[in-house]
Amino acid sequence: MLPRMDNFKAAIFTKRVIAFNESFVPVGPRSSIKPLAVIWHEGISGRKQEDLTSCYYAFFLFYKDIKKITIWLDNCSAQNKNWCLFTFLIFMINSQELETMVIDIFYFQPGHSFMSADSFHHQVELSMKQMGKIYDFCDYEKSIKNSNKGHVDVKVLDDKDFFDWKSECSIYKFKKNINRPMLNSLVHIRAERGLKYLLYSCTYDEYTPLRMLDFLKPSYLKNDFVRPQQKNELRGIQPEKKQSIIQTLVPLMPKSRHQFWFDFPTSDLVNDLYEESEN
Repeated sequence: MLPRMDNFKAAIFTKRVIAFNESFVPVGPRSSIKPLAVIWHEGISGRKQEDLTSCYYAFFLFYKDIKKITIWLDNCSAQNKNWCLFTFLIFMINSQELETMVIDIFYFQPGHSFMSADSFHHQVELSMKQMGKIYDFCDYEKSIKNSNKGHVDVKVLDDKDFFDWKSECSIYKFKKNINRPMLNSLVHIRAERGLKYLLYSCTYDEYTPLRMLDFLKPSYLKNDFVRPQQKNELRGIQPEKKQSIIQTLVPLMPKSRHQFWFDFPTSDLVNDLYEESEN
């Protein structure tokens, strides 16, 4: 939440801005690859499937020279296991924007107790506590850069980094295939360069052959894969929410932080993320 000023009672009772951190953290303590934190706030964009898919796009571009990328994800269907993301994977593995040949995605079993991102998020929390107060988004960015002893990369997204990614899943193909897998049964997804379908497994057994997951619409397949349009506009927050922060919390901040909140984008068309599900 921004601003983070919990020692002021007024901050506890004021609706604040949601800041997002989609972290990609390497496995193992001796990895030469730094954690990558992809960050933005709700004034820039929300947390719909296309927003999170845009985070994966930023991640793959950041590591575009790695030939094989393996990612472990939790089993949240709305965020990490959906047809929008799967459509994107086929686009991405066939894109000329990166050198990657294979993308493997594994999903933890539901109820798993720990993943490497948990440790990194703990380091971020410690860094924020050390700073004491997080007045604006620049402070939030700084706290993440200072976390994990500075061994971290940070990618700050703006409106031009978000794209209108969509699912191109064919309902007809699914109805025709009586042996189609259910999303909740998938534990391994693979995208290989040159293929216009995914490979999948419903078991962690490495000796089980991967099966074909052919789900794209014929109309999408017959054309060249094209990156969708940039959103190119800020989401904004409700004017009342901004005004409440300016009246109640901005006077408690150093003057150097005031302008961020005065310039914060607003929109009469958005709902408060506290009150709606955007998954």
